[in-house]
Amino acid sequence: MKKTSKFAVLSFLFLLSNLLVVSIYAQNTAVQNSDFSTINQQWIGQLQYLNYGDDKSMVTIPCSLKTDFTKGKITSIIEFDELDKNGKKMKNKAKFYLSKNGKYFMMDKEKWEIISTENTAKTIQIIASKKGKDNDRSAEMKITWLLEKGKSLSWRKDVRYEGTKDFFNRNNFTFSKK
Repeated sequence: MKKTSKFAVLSFLFLLSNLLVVSIYAQNTAVQNSDFSTINQQWIGQLQYLNYGDDKSMVTIPCSLKTDFTKGKITSIIEFDELDKNGKKMKNKAKFYLSKNGKYFMMDKEKWEIISTENTAKTIQIIASKKGKDNDRSAEMKITWLLEKGKSLSWRKDVRYEGTKDFFNRNNFTFSKK
């Protein structure tokens, strides 16, 4: 092959790869708190978690979720289809939002450092991590929060205990539009 042909082929491949990279980035924009403004919905789903007592058995609890976006934060109220020791339905209230500098995903007062985000016409995904304690053991934790706009909302917490190699799933909330 002549030098000119090799140069033309390499130039073509270089331009093609740049076009591919540019098109991928053009479809994915940064996530901002205002992107959550359409989340005001009722959801139905479940919590599935790894039992803290034995770290082996999975427990599933049906639940419902109401989300509301106000003042730049998502307020969520989860109502579990299980009764507490007083015979009342268990509820959990949490707030989700991005820090002002966009580096942290806040879940109530917990600060998770954002590893990656994806924001397309159909989904918003945030993956964040932090160090802390899980089941009274030092651990690295990752949370993956995924909104499929108009369809589903989920978040999962994965844990890797200090001194171990692999992450395991501690809990997973999954909801679909009611």
